[in-house]
Amino acid sequence: MATLSRKNSDRNNSADVNNELFKGSYRGNPAGITNEIAVAYDLMSTDKKNFNVTICSPICQSDIKCLSEMNTDIASLLGPLFFTWVVLLLFPVILTSLVYEKQERLRIIMKMHGLGDGLKYFRLNSYTIQSVFYFIYLNLQIAIGFLVSSIFSKVKTVTVVSYILVYGTGLLGSFFFQTMLENQSFPEEWIVALELYPGFSLYRGLYEFSQYASRGNGMKWQDLSDSGMGEVLCIMSIEWFLALIIAFYIDQVFSIWEAPFLFLEPF
Repeated sequence: MATLSRKNSDRNNSADVNNELFKGSYRGNPAGITNEIAVAYDLMSTDKKNFNVTICSPICQSDIKCLSEMNTDIASLLGPLFFTWVVLLLFPVILTSLVYEKQERLRIIMKMHGLGDGLKYFRLNSYTIQSVFYFIYLNLQIAIGFLVSSIFSKVKTVTVVSYILVYGTGLLGSFFFQTMLENQSFPEEWIVALELYPGFSLYRGLYEFSQYASRGNGMKWQDLSDSGMGEVLCIMSIEWFLALIIAFYIDQVFSIWEAPFLFLEPF
């Protein structure tokens, strides 16, 4: 039985590793001698906390191919599948609600009681303002969800608390916050302070839409300065940005307990 000898050597960077691998091929050296290197390991950004290595080997005597990467991101590979499911989950909810309305003749019952279809609210107000408003708030709500999730560890607890917040926000917005909005003597600074709570920002925006729709002309972009919609969009945009940063930081701190001052570490 013959024993093969092994010789280890280090190189400074990936380019040097590739050059050495290529020189092992008969096409990579003037003498035309084949002296291939079996395998090369590029440790890349590997340190005490992260293992990131690329394994390279000569293929067909001339091409250098990376056979595998040990830092494969499974989440990125499976992300399109799961995100497709998450987004499409809204379709059964919407479809079920529409068919239920048709089955129970709810629209006919509304018209019998003197109610309209309710489309004026969305039809009169500018579609672009509504799109920007709903886009910013939905992203803010997602960011707040990531941020608040760090407080809870039990699903039942967070379910109860979240539904209390949902119904409580609606009731407080209708019976408390709206009263403050319509009270001319109430300080504007306190209105802005209350709008720092995302639920009240949402209520203020919807309230402004309803007020302009009830006048018959709807809200346009030139009306932003005369209404509270401008400040609502600014508040929600800033909170969205801050919530993302804080949620990311808290997630990183909880995942590596020994680094509470992660932002002070050099990149």
